[in-house]
Amino acid sequence: MKTVKDEEYSFNHTKQRISERYGIDITRRDYDFLCEKIKGKKDAKLVMVEYQKDGDQYTYDIQFRYRGDIRVVWNETKQYITTALERN
Repeated sequence: MKTVKDEEYSFNHTKQRISERYGIDITRRDYDFLCEKIKGKKDAKLVMVEYQKDGDQYTYDIQFRYRGDIRVVWNETKQYITTALERN
């Protein structure tokens, strides 16, 4: 059975990756706040754009909770964060 990768799936996946990679536990409210930062182009630094047939993905560094930047991937078509990446 194929996993439905909707917004709830993306929240749970992003929550897990932020915990693993940054040691930060986020809530759904935090996730929505991060999404709003990107939508409003506020405190989100564009790092990379990857063009894909099913929706372009943008990688952003976002200041979060005074812990420095976290790196997230934004799906432009879906209009939400899909995962968090390590910053190298």
